[in-house]
Amino acid sequence: MNSFLIGGTHSGVGKTTISIALMAAFKKRGLNIQPFKVGPDYIDPAYHEKVTGTPSINLDSWLLSESFIRETFHRHASGQDAAIVEGVMGLFDGFSGTEEIGSSAHIAKIINLPVILVIDAYAMVRSAAALAKGFASLDPELEVVGVIFNRVASPQHFQWLKDAVQKWAGMHVFGYLPNNPALKIPERHLGLTSVREQNLPDGFVDRLVQTAEQFIDIDQILNLPLSQTPRSGAWQSKSSEIASIPLSMLSRHDKPIRIGVAYDRAFCFYYHDNFNLLKSAGAELVFFSPVSGDFLPDALDSLYLGGGFPELFAYELAEAEQLKNQIRLFAAEGKPVYAECGGLMFLMEELVDTKGISYPMTGVIPGRVVMAEKLQACGYREVKALTDSILAQKGEILKGHEFHWSRTEGIPIEKTAYEFQNQPMGYAEHGVLASYLHLHFGTNPHWIETWFSHCLRSVAVKGH
Repeated sequence: MNSFLIGGTHSGVGKTTISIALMAAFKKRGLNIQPFKVGPDYIDPAYHEKVTGTPSINLDSWLLSESFIRETFHRHASGQDAAIVEGVMGLFDGFSGTEEIGSSAHIAKIINLPVILVIDAYAMVRSAAALAKGFASLDPELEVVGVIFNRVASPQHFQWLKDAVQKWAGMHVFGYLPNNPALKIPERHLGLTSVREQNLPDGFVDRLVQTAEQFIDIDQILNLPLSQTPRSGAWQSKSSEIASIPLSMLSRHDKPIRIGVAYDRAFCFYYHDNFNLLKSAGAELVFFSPVSGDFLPDALDSLYLGGGFPELFAYELAEAEQLKNQIRLFAAEGKPVYAECGGLMFLMEELVDTKGISYPMTGVIPGRVVMAEKLQACGYREVKALTDSILAQKGEILKGHEFHWSRTEGIPIEKTAYEFQNQPMGYAEHGVLASYLHLHFGTNPHWIETWFSHCLRSVAVKGH
C-alpha cells in the first residue's frame, strides 16, 4: 500500500490543495484512498471525504496516545490502495516550540511515513533549497523524500527551483502547481469554508486534477519505494484500544444505547472516530437535521449535538419550534444531552449575530451566545471538571480543543462545567453537559462508559 504525509513549511502553504489534488488523481486511477488529517481540524477532513468518498480520520498526538494513533491508522488504512495524511501548520509545528508532540512530524514518525514537503515558491528561487535542506535535516529520524512547489510563476521558474533544490538540498522534486487563483479553495472567517456550508466551485476538482497531472509526477509518487510497506512493524499493534470498550453495565440493557446525533450544515464538526468508538461500545447512532426541520427521532436514550456553524443558520434554527420544544422536554426529563461548541450555542436561550439580531434557541441553558467579529478562543485545552457530569467526575482533567468566534453570557457560575486557567467554561446540570470544548473520545474511552452509565440510569428511572 502506498502511504505518505503531506507536510508544509507553514500554514497556508497549500497542503490542502495539494492533498486533495493527489487524492483526486489517485481516485481517478481507480484506487481506493483512505484520507487522514493531522490535528483537531474538522474542515479539511470534510474536503477529503468529498473528494475520496471515504471519511477522513484525525490523528493528533497531543490528544491521543501513540498506540491509539497506530491502531486507528492501521484499522482505517488496511485494505485500501493508498493512505494520504494531510499535515497541520508547518511540518514541525505542534504544541510548543521545543516539543514535537502535536506536530505533523511526530505523526509521521509514529506511523513511519515518508513526508512530501510543500513549499510556497512565490517570489522565491534559490532560497527554496535552504528551506528544503533545513526541513530535511532538522530531525534525522524523519524522512522527507521530496518536494512539491505551490504558486510557481512559470515553467522557467519551476526549472530554477528544481535545479536549486537538487543541487543544494539533494532532494527529489515531484513537480508543482502554478500560481492560479482558480486553484485556491475559498476561505471564510473560520479559515477554510465548510464543505457542508458551501460546495467547492463547479469544476474545481476536475481543474485541480488536470493541473496536477500536467505539472506533478503522479506515477512517481505512487511508486515511492519507502511507502510500499510499513517500516519497523509500525502497524503490528497487538492491543486494540478502539475495537471495543468493556462496558459490563450494558448487559443490564437488552438494546443498544440510542443516541440522536444532530448532523447537517449547521452541526457538522465531529471526529469520525468518535462515532466509531460510540458504536463499538454499544451505541446506535440516529442522525437528524435541525436545519431541515427534522423532529427528534423516537426512543432516544441520549443526544449528541456537535459543533459547526449554527450562526449561519440561525433563522432556520429559530423557526424549528417543534424540535426545540422536544429538546427542552428531553433535557427536562434528565436524559443525557452532550453538546460541543455549536451544540452549546443551540442550547442557549438566544443567539445574537454580529449585527445585533437575536434568534431564539432551545433555552435549555440560561443565558445567550453572542457572535464576535474576531476569534474568541483557539487552541488545545486541559480543563478541570468542577462537578460530576455525564462524561467526567469532579476534579478530573480533560484534554480537548477550542475554536470559536462567539462568547456566552449569563450562564450561572454555580452551573459551570469546567475551569480553564481559573476561568469558568461551559455548563453542567442534571443530564446536560455543554461547552466550547471539542473532545476526542479516544483520549479517554472511560468518558463513553460514564456517558452510557448515565443513559442506563435514566432508562431505569423512567422504567423503560
